[in-house]
Amino acid sequence: MRKEPGYGTSRVAVASKKWKLRAVLLPVAFASMVQHPTFFLRQAFSRTSAARMRGTGQAQLSLDSPLAAPLRTPWFPERKPLPERLVRLGHCMLVPALGASKQDDQLAQMLMEDINRAGKHLRMHRSKRHLQIWGEHLTSSKTFTAVVARLTSLFGMSMVDCWVNVYRNGGEEKSAHHDNYKDRRPKPCVTLGLSLGSPRDMLFRDRFSGEEFRVEQRNGDVFAFDSTFNNLFSHAIPVAEGDSSLRLSIIIWATAGDDLAVPTVTRKGAGFPNPEVVRKMKGGPYLRVP
Repeated sequence: MRKEPGYGTSRVAVASKKWKLRAVLLPVAFASMVQHPTFFLRQAFSRTSAARMRGTGQAQLSLDSPLAAPLRTPWFPERKPLPERLVRLGHCMLVPALGASKQDDQLAQMLMEDINRAGKHLRMHRSKRHLQIWGEHLTSSKTFTAVVARLTSLFGMSMVDCWVNVYRNGGEEKSAHHDNYKDRRPKPCVTLGLSLGSPRDMLFRDRFSGEEFRVEQRNGDVFAFDSTFNNLFSHAIPVAEGDSSLRLSIIIWATAGDDLAVPTVTRKGAGFPNPEVVRKMKGGPYLRVP
């Protein structure tokens, strides 16, 4: 007769069985999501050993980081090595060519077409240095919704808020800042950013020592960091030194755990004279104005 957990059956063994079942079902769940010809998460279903997928010679993330959990899955894509100080002092990772190969700009073009169709909702950011559009105005974009769904699933996160930053040329920039997680309710703890289009550098600055690090973001690259990293390092997109064309940056603020329900998000702080409440669409991680 089968024994229930707690009656002679090891709880550790039960947890192990549940994790093995999750490891089998999650790749299947990926395959059943919105399919898109160019956003392919190229290594999400790989059976390559976790040791190789996580990369060799890289500083390991702290186990208390919400970004550590997805690294324990055998299908998580290979990361690109980063300056050790960035990873040791904060918690971050760079996954190259996750959304598209660096030569394939089709995804950027398709998303930009959808953004242009959104018309007046594409507006100048309050800094006057680049354009921005909120995620609730892209719910009809299969490109955008596929990206959001797959990234949050791969990283095991629940989305709190999302938007796209548009840099039309190398002269448009993002000034140094720390993400204002406190301006959202519920409060996010992770930033996921997918770069599309022309390569651009991200500039990170240690808030205590002033030391700076430049990390190139190519088409399809995903850079992720948590609240610890965000507190220690500011980040910016400086003006490009050479020729640079269109760059799109899909930004997702998320909270740990893909099984959490976040039915609404409240935006406040800079850019919001009055708090703004946005509801999720039923059955999906995409936002719409109530």
